[in-house]
Amino acid sequence: MGSQVSKQDVEVLHRLRDRGIIEEVRAGDMHLAGGVIAVSCADGDQMVDEFEHLRLLFHDVYTGTAPEARIHFLGLNGGALLISRHWPDAEDGEVLMKHIAQAQTLKGIETVALFTHVPCGAAGLVHWSVAMVIDQLINAKLRIKERHPDTKVICLLHVDWGKFNGGDDPRKRTYHVKK
Repeated sequence: MGSQVSKQDVEVLHRLRDRGIIEEVRAGDMHLAGGVIAVSCADGDQMVDEFEHLRLLFHDVYTGTAPEARIHFLGLNGGALLISRHWPDAEDGEVLMKHIAQAQTLKGIETVALFTHVPCGAAGLVHWSVAMVIDQLINAKLRIKERHPDTKVICLLHVDWGKFNGGDDPRKRTYHVKK
């Protein structure tokens, strides 16, 4: 995938969105008052937007207020995909798993948000399509749940639609992967 996006990748995203499998995050969608450990790619072109979209989830739509957003970021190239059992270098995933457990102990946060974004250069290096990226995001969630069954894990997919549409579309959206 990398920065090259196929027509098939775009069709997959549209199909998943139309079927409600991925749903755009909106203010107050998830109750994260206790904080969240966000496992994200270190991609500086996407990180700020992902952070802002994550902050939206703390907003209380009923009171119109937002508690202080407790976001503990862990970022490496490839982000949550590194935790997948299919990532080529298993050591990368173990490093993140160790730091998730440490963050839970240090911060008392029981919710983990697994981020991936498309297009993703790290996924491109291992020739993963958008469908494979989403499958491996879910695989990462299952791996965390096996090791930490009481941990709430949410999967988030950040899409830079501008990269899909020839660069002339500035929209960036974050979707909850409902699986």
